[in-house]
Amino acid sequence: MRRRIAERLVQVVKPEAWVIDDVAFPKCGRASVGVARQYCGALGKRATCQVAVSVHAATDTASCPLEWELFLSEERAHDTRRRTAAGVPDEVGHVPKPRLTLGLLERLAGWLPSVPVIVADCGYGRSVCFRLALEERGWSYIVAVEPKEIARPAGAKPELPPYQGWGPPTLPRYREPARPLHQLIDAHTRFEDVT
Repeated sequence: MRRRIAERLVQVVKPEAWVIDDVAFPKCGRASVGVARQYCGALGKRATCQVAVSVHAATDTASCPLEWELFLSEERAHDTRRRTAAGVPDEVGHVPKPRLTLGLLERLAGWLPSVPVIVADCGYGRSVCFRLALEERGWSYIVAVEPKEIARPAGAKPELPPYQGWGPPTLPRYREPARPLHQLIDAHTRFEDVT
């Protein structure tokens, strides 16, 4: 059923991007599955809520969810009493959001004819493992990163210093340390306003 809905939505929306986001559902009680005190985007602060990881088909004029899954925090995954009361199956456990998202993306990639550009905020962009997983699958992506993120120029290669014969063997090293992204970008990039 979910596959057929996703296939139909893609035919209608014709997405230019898949947007990854967390969708929060504020809750007053504590009995629903996955309810915890966590950041709630709907309220813009920490609150008692459920959070679902979602992938949306998006264009400049339309957006709709293609797939989503409820996030179960580590704390709630180990709370046997509340799991039983909420009816959470034994095989369901805590899965970090980036890994949960990769599962959603892989499912959609298996269902749909193509994967457009994947877009995510720095909540996902800060995960190096997530970015590498997208690259390994050959998917194009644009993710926000934290301003403090560091990198090296694209052509930087580690060099192996000669072994002096004493102590453990030397390891490859970069000649220059990694720098904040803004330092690498500022000198080599020209930005233009796009309207």
